[in-house]
Amino acid sequence: MVNNKTKSTHKEAAKANTTTKTSTKTTTVGSKSTTTTVATKTTTTTVLPESTVTTTVTKIATTTASSSALLITETGVKGSYWDPTSDAGGCELPVASYAFPHGAFALGDIATLSTLTYTHYYCGQIFQLDCGHGPVNAVVASTCNIGQNNCGVDMIAATWNATTDYAAYGQTTCSVSLTDLNPISTSSAPICYYRANSEFSNQWYKLLGILNTSGKLVVGASLGGIVGSLSSANWYQFQSTGNSFVDTDPVIFTYADGTSSTFTLGQCIQPTGVQIFS
Repeated sequence: MVNNKTKSTHKEAAKANTTTKTSTKTTTVGSKSTTTTVATKTTTTTVLPESTVTTTVTKIATTTASSSALLITETGVKGSYWDPTSDAGGCELPVASYAFPHGAFALGDIATLSTLTYTHYYCGQIFQLDCGHGPVNAVVASTCNIGQNNCGVDMIAATWNATTDYAAYGQTTCSVSLTDLNPISTSSAPICYYRANSEFSNQWYKLLGILNTSGKLVVGASLGGIVGSLSSANWYQFQSTGNSFVDTDPVIFTYADGTSSTFTLGQCIQPTGVQIFS
């Protein structure tokens, strides 16, 4: 995703060393000779403002960033401007190296979202937003007006600027897709996390979640054989019924398609805080 808009400087682009001088070329086929006028064809001989070149590069970068499988797509969804940055609530995603650090939005439950209306398992998933200026990848970082049925995709400033080509803050209409892209850039495999604001050292109570599921949706989790319950967003809470939890206890996240990812508790990362996207 493109993060910053480059303003036009109206400098002239450098010309190529070749020129468009006209020359002739004689081609002989059998006994017939044909003289053809040949001109060197190059776009660089046409002097273009630097801003024109920049616009072309911007569109390519935005489109290239969105190469992924689209798992679900809904159209005619209300898009809106949220804030310069995301908040520490909502999905409470952990501090990490994100693949799209300037792409984030809050997901609502407006009717046009249909199958993509906010559900806990969309937290941390990468969606593709196309509001008429090319597709942009962004992570579901928070929730928007749940229960009011009036919010679709509420975007931070950088995401709004990329999807609308720097339109004035307000509302727009977008197509919205769930992708198979992963949010964390340091690994292609699923990653188990503690919720950032939980008590990591509490041996009888744990709050855990998973990212990098390649678009798979988590519908359940267990720790050491104890079935977890949703605490908030896509975080599962586990309360020991006797013995304390230990690092070797298995953590299993189950997906909607029936498959699962398994870790040991000791493999779950303790983040330094909640990621704020800007």
